[in-house]
Amino acid sequence: MGYFERHFIDHEDSGGTAKNVIFAVVAVVLSIVLHGVLFHYLGDIPFASSKLDDAKKFLKKQYTAAIVEHKELTQPVEVEQELLLEADLEATGAGIASGISKLKFESEDSELIPSLLNANDLKDTKIVAPEELEKPKPWNARQEILEIEEAKATTELLTLERMDIPDVTRVEMVPDLTMSISQDELASAFSGEESDEFFIAAKPGTINLVAPEPVGAAVVVESNVEELKSENLIDQKAENLYKETQQEITELKPLEDLLKVNMQTYGSNSDDYKYFKLQINRANPEILPKLPSDILIVQDCSASMTEQKLYFCRQAITNWLENVSEDNRINVASFRTNEEMCFGEWKEATPANVEAAQDFVMKMKADGNTDIYGSMKSLVDMPRLPGRPVIVLVISDGYSTTGMTASTAIIGQFSRLNEGRISVFTLGTIKLANTYLLEQLAYCNRGDAEIVTRGRWDIPIEIQNLLDEVKNPVLTDIKLMFSKDSGIEVYPNQTENLYLDRELVIYGRYPVDKERLVFQAIGESIDKSCDMVFNIPFASGSVSDDKTIESDWAKQKVYSLMGDYAKKPSLDLMNQINDTARIYKMKLPYRGRL
Repeated sequence: MGYFERHFIDHEDSGGTAKNVIFAVVAVVLSIVLHGVLFHYLGDIPFASSKLDDAKKFLKKQYTAAIVEHKELTQPVEVEQELLLEADLEATGAGIASGISKLKFESEDSELIPSLLNANDLKDTKIVAPEELEKPKPWNARQEILEIEEAKATTELLTLERMDIPDVTRVEMVPDLTMSISQDELASAFSGEESDEFFIAAKPGTINLVAPEPVGAAVVVESNVEELKSENLIDQKAENLYKETQQEITELKPLEDLLKVNMQTYGSNSDDYKYFKLQINRANPEILPKLPSDILIVQDCSASMTEQKLYFCRQAITNWLENVSEDNRINVASFRTNEEMCFGEWKEATPANVEAAQDFVMKMKADGNTDIYGSMKSLVDMPRLPGRPVIVLVISDGYSTTGMTASTAIIGQFSRLNEGRISVFTLGTIKLANTYLLEQLAYCNRGDAEIVTRGRWDIPIEIQNLLDEVKNPVLTDIKLMFSKDSGIEVYPNQTENLYLDRELVIYGRYPVDKERLVFQAIGESIDKSCDMVFNIPFASGSVSDDKTIESDWAKQKVYSLMGDYAKKPSLDLMNQINDTARIYKMKLPYRGRL
């Protein structure tokens, strides 16, 4: 029994039967009205239509509209659509697009089908076979490439006749350039002189040199023979040209006899190479003249220096200035975010200038940030006199906190600007200084670095020792030259200057079958260029069992490659650095800083 029947039975006697009947009737009426309204307004909704029906209606509308749009038809177009079976569409999932190709439309013949010709229309017409099409030429790649798209030269040149230049008969022992005077006329002008004296020193305008005339042509004489004869300008014979002395041939002054060279060699039998250390010093204290030089001391005055360390730096600089030689020129600078010079130009080391420089140093205070590159880049523009070296000492902790802060960028950028013109020495004031920046900045610019490791109390003595070593240069801008096929590899590529009180050290590697070390070193002295030609038998060097000669050579090579990488980074240089460290089993310095 349903709920409705139970309800009526249960409440039949309770007086609610009439009320329930009324509610039921009202519900039926409302249902009928609601369904009627829905069917009236929503009757066009295809509740049960399939996707195929929708596609048929859509295609019918689209194609019918397309035909009517082009031309108004007198009669409606009947469209017969022959589509794929619904089962096929559903099975393949191809969608409605695959049925488009099978649609057929029929319309009036005048609209869609061209009219047919009858026999009368073709009565006077001659029917000929169609012409055979020309076969395409095969593609010629060379012809395509060499085709001239735009003519740059005038076409008139193509019509000119080709000119053949006749061969010129060569005469032995005759120069290609000849004077416009015949041999007979020259002999008659200088009768009595030996015939082999044909070198003439003439005044400007006396003899005009012209191109040689063809054989048989008239010779034009434009020389003042009488003037040449009277002045007797023939003053040498041909063989005199071969009597030059060594000093007349070259301007280089030999210097190897003035130097003392000490060589140490090291190598194992299993290695293809051996290694050497070359130490070059002056032969005796008076043998080479000291070069007057320009010395600049650059002091870091940023807050990271601290007043305690700066106090010892001021003490060292003022003490050294007290004893500087008067033939040197001096200047002092402080830097934070930019440099501040004591003098606007180089000053002679007179007592008055020394005192002014000392006063400038004593006013230095530790404060602010550090811009090492921004403060140093202007140093390369300082005026420099030929034969007078410029030596710069930079005292800093090596940490740049503003501007260009990357150490590799600072090293590379400054070294490219400098190109070895000034020698840069650096001194790190603390054990935890940025040794990578300080050492590479000096190494790439003909200098060296010192790091104070024991405490700020050692700062004055370290500054004093370094300045004393470099204050007396005797040879600057040194360049080493080796034969390309010698197999000898020497570092550093860019050496320091040669100083009276500091030895020049060179490390090299050579093949085991090489017997001699031969190379030339060229440098600048006071008033002329000097060269050192070394021809040293490797057997004359002292054989050492010190393996550090090999490791020091490898370190010098890595430093040189790191400097090249800082100037122009490349994957090849980085691979060479890693390979050298791996082959020589050395701990790569400053790993991760490049």
